[in-house]
Order: sequence, then C-alpha cells, then structure tokens
Amino acid sequence: MANLDVADVLDDPDFNSTFQVARRARDVGDDGRATVTDELLTLDGVIQPMNNRDLERLAQGDRLTGGITAWCREPLRTVGESHVADEILWGGSRYQVVLCNVWEYGAGYWQVQALLALRTEGYDNG
Repeated sequence: MANLDVADVLDDPDFNSTFQVARRARDVGDDGRATVTDELLTLDGVIQPMNNRDLERLAQGDRLTGGITAWCREPLRTVGESHVADEILWGGSRYQVVLCNVWEYGAGYWQVQALLALRTEGYDNG
C-alpha cells in the first residue's frame, strides 16, 4: 500500500470536529488510597465508529458494547504506572483509550481506538 499523506484531512472542517479528552492522573496519598483527577483537553480530529477490522485487533472484541476510532494530531495515553487511560468525551459518552498508533506520513497523526466506558459521573451528557 502506498504511503499516502492524508493528515491534512484532520485540519479540514468538512471532516473534523472538536472533542474533549479527560487526561486522567492517579495519585496515591499518604493513607495508601489512590485518587484520580481529570484535566480536560480540547482537540480537533476525526471520529468514527469502530469497524470490523478494528474489533478483530482487540482481545475484548467479543465483549464490546461500543467503540470509536479517532484520528488526531496529539498522542493520547493508554493505562500506565502513574496514570489512568485517557477518555474521549464524545456524543454524550466516555470512551477509554485502549490503543494508540502513530502514523508518521507527512505531518503525522495518531490513530486511537477507544472502548465505551461504563463510568459516567462528572460528565454532562447533555
């Protein structure tokens, strides 16, 4: 397959939209209890429902209740030692980032796959 630079589509208002990302940090206090705080980021990108090929790549595919694929210029985080996975706030739901791939063609962009998160407190679905 040719290495096509489609990154400029991410900046085209005919295709992209603005969405929010909850950047989630985990901190363990002196009492040993973990607390999670959210920092809201506003990003531009393209979001679509996951397709069958995306679902096949995920081990959780057989239990999936909803998922999206997003393309944006900023890397999003999956779960790590000091942080919880980022969550994309889109269409009144939260989607937890489970996979993030960099595409370095042209200006570069990130492909992100996220699964519907059951947790909804702290987000206005209106």
